[in-house]
Amino acid sequence: MKERIAGIAVSVLLAYLASVISSATGLLGTASWAILLGLFAGIIGPIRPIIESGSKWTEKHVLKWAVALLGTQISLNGVPDLGVAFLAIVIITSLIMLIGRWLLPFMGSSLKQAWLIAAGEAVCGSAAIASVSASVKARSEDSGAAILAVNAFSTIGLFFIPAILQLITFEPLGEAWWTGGYLQSAGHAIAAGFALGENSGELATTLKMARVLLLLPIMIMSSIVFGESKKTDNSSVKAKPGLFKVLPPFLWVFAFLLTLFQFYPIPQEILGHIKAGNIFLLYTALAAIGLNIRISSLGKSAKTVFIPALLLTFIHLLLLAIFGVFMGIL
Repeated sequence: MKERIAGIAVSVLLAYLASVISSATGLLGTASWAILLGLFAGIIGPIRPIIESGSKWTEKHVLKWAVALLGTQISLNGVPDLGVAFLAIVIITSLIMLIGRWLLPFMGSSLKQAWLIAAGEAVCGSAAIASVSASVKARSEDSGAAILAVNAFSTIGLFFIPAILQLITFEPLGEAWWTGGYLQSAGHAIAAGFALGENSGELATTLKMARVLLLLPIMIMSSIVFGESKKTDNSSVKAKPGLFKVLPPFLWVFAFLLTLFQFYPIPQEILGHIKAGNIFLLYTALAAIGLNIRISSLGKSAKTVFIPALLLTFIHLLLLAIFGVFMGIL
């Protein structure tokens, strides 16, 4: 354990610095800063051998349990009130995942890259990518590039979507449809919604949480689709173990906490501390991902991530427009 302390400590420090920089600048978001700071720190040659063991341990283990604790942050309250909007969001999320899975590989993305981008675009940005990354055991470079790409487009949307909506007359649900239904970061979606009014902000928050709720089925699907192959003799065949072996332990903990926190009243003060600690663990894991990225590999990953992510962004907005009009939301 001693050889891991340096890497763990650096990951924690970078997560803290990322939150400070993000709060001070209001740009990119803490997740992106955590990865970028990790990337820059990892470039420093002399410290890489010292932190490598700890940063890899943090990425592998802290990431999984940070994802598991996300189950404490999802609330089902208000989801039934969305009615047709919730149904539309479920369909749109499913379509984005399918389109990403089948279309993006034709643009040079690997299957895992496509799945990471689609999850981040459809559900909740960094948290979704981190969750899927833990399920499919993606490379640090692919996870980092996907998070940077999706967060970049979400940041752009944070500024442009409210500005455009202020020029167009929509009901609060219509405004929430574009903010809570499109923006990937929960912070961006909520901030953009409340920038348009209290009713729009509350609906945007509920709509965004409805998207986050879909994280569980997507993680389950990821674990099943990307289940490890087992070698038998000289051939590799897909293993077909039972469900308890297919789904990793952290995913069962996620599902348990999600269920528990819906029915067991937790004091808001305690819940706030749990959520804050959970988010910091996630940022620590993302900083470790940045530390483990190799610049030579990142360049290749970026080429097969940013343009496909941009395409999926346009498809997402198009689907929102089509379903919004068809279901009478817009």
